[in-house]
Amino acid sequence: PFNGAGLPIDSDGDDVFDNRDLNTEKGEFETDATINVDLRLAKEFSVGDNLRVQGLIEFFNLFNRANPLIVNRNVGPELGENIRPLPGREIKLGFQIDF
Repeated sequence: PFNGAGLPIDSDGDDVFDNRDLNTEKGEFETDATINVDLRLAKEFSVGDNLRVQGLIEFFNLFNRANPLIVNRNVGPELGENIRPLPGREIKLGFQIDF
């Protein structure tokens, strides 16, 4: 949930200026749902008695969904549109040696 933007005032008396449009209810609007799937795959191999080698691949935001980070709070036709999404899919490759 988020508030529609208005003047910088303390709308609920908690000494925090929340810029809520007083013609709307607090938390009246909602953004798109955030859906995020992270995945890690790893394989470990033993080499000799005291050496282990691990290879891994990690995926962040596997389905590359544009989850909202910042939405348009201005009351009007574009209210709630995703202005800045969270980062898209990221892939990390890794190699680890334990001895």
